[in-house]
Amino acid sequence: MFSEQAAQRAHTLLSPPSANNATFARVPVATYTNSSQPFRLGERSFSRQYAHIYATRLIQMRPFLENRAQQHWAQPAPPASSE
Repeated sequence: MFSEQAAQRAHTLLSPPSANNATFARVPVATYTNSSQPFRLGERSFSRQYAHIYATRLIQMRPFLENRAQQHWAQPAPPASSE
C-alpha cells in the first residue's frame, strides 16, 4: 500500500515540497496481543547486595575495634554472641 503510493511519486523525492499534502490510510490493528510478559522482570530486592562484603569487613575489623573501645572506655568489651 505505502510502497505502491511511494513508487508513483519516486521522481519527486529530491524536488521541493508540494502544496498537496499526501495522506496515507492507516491499517487498523485489531488483533494486537501483548506478549511481553515473559520478558518482564519481577520485583527484586537489592538491599542485601553488599551484605557479604560488610560481614567480612566487620569480622576483620572486630579485634581492632574492640581494642580501641577498651582503650577509650577502659573496660573490656562483652563477649561476642554467636548468632
